[in-house]
Amino acid sequence: MRVWVLGFYERGTKDVRAFVMKDRTEVTCTQMIRDSIQEGAEIITDFWRGYNMCKEFYVHRAINKAKYGSGMGEYQTTSRVESLWHIIKRNIHTYSTIRFHTL
Repeated sequence: MRVWVLGFYERGTKDVRAFVMKDRTEVTCTQMIRDSIQEGAEIITDFWRGYNMCKEFYVHRAINKAKYGSGMGEYQTTSRVESLWHIIKRNIHTYSTIRFHTL
């Protein structure tokens, strides 16, 4: 069984949150984001298709790290959540069954 986790990093407070997703549909992803982030806020994500509806509720910027790498600014924002996944995976023995998505 695979577990999908959606994670958030808030730049101002540096709070990190992660939630297990019941499925990985665009509707579920969007609802989880709407339940956690104030409408109209700026969000930065990777290019996963599950974030496509975010532009309807947020100032949404998608970062293509494969093209631009990990540099300053918005690139560091997604890197912080990806660092969280690395720490969690390193400390969980069943890491091969967990899939993480970055927000």
